[in-house]
Amino acid sequence: NILGAYSIFPLFIFVMLIFSAKKLSQKVLFSICSIFLMGNVILSQSRNALLGLILGFILIGFFYNKKFIIYSLIICLGLFLIPESQERLIQVFDMNQNSSRIKIWQTTNLMIKDNPLLGTGYETYGTLYPIYLKENPELTVRPDYISTHPHNVLLKFQSELGILGTILIIAFIVVTTLTLIKQIKLATNSTSKSILTGITIAFIVFNFMNLLDSYYNVLKTALT
Repeated sequence: NILGAYSIFPLFIFVMLIFSAKKLSQKVLFSICSIFLMGNVILSQSRNALLGLILGFILIGFFYNKKFIIYSLIICLGLFLIPESQERLIQVFDMNQNSSRIKIWQTTNLMIKDNPLLGTGYETYGTLYPIYLKENPELTVRPDYISTHPHNVLLKFQSELGILGTILIIAFIVVTTLTLIKQIKLATNSTSKSILTGITIAFIVFNFMNLLDSYYNVLKTALT
């Protein structure tokens, strides 16, 4: 999962640089890098990263050229033809696969109800999770499983840092996204615009992925 998320960051920067590159050698280099990073995402077998990949290519159409949305749909169709990604994408709609995450969200909801204002304290989720399972055994995912985070960034900040934490993370995401979009408009050359567009798409996709997982507590992805 972390490899899939980490590969998303540079992928869309390289894809956007393909469009702005003036030399054929640069286009080839950026294309090779993009293919390898897409391979990372596919072989990581992360459903979350695959969904992020699809969203990212659709966003290219909105940020770069509406016509690219058609190519995005072709790329998305291609993912369903690759066995490694096909199976994982189909599992997105499999309730048996999703039941564990729903149980984790239900457990998190109990924590939030007990500590709605201030939360339980940052990075305390993994410590409190088994305590709540003892009181609510029907929410156990499997006997040996201890969740270290609630698999949703908003639930993470609300459960650990309370209402203020939720307000701050939402403000951070919104302000950063608007700032990046503004910088795209202010870019003075095609290379800068491509890099900024790639960063913006990667940032939006990253936060979308955090609705189904929690990468803000992973040092490498958070720092990047």
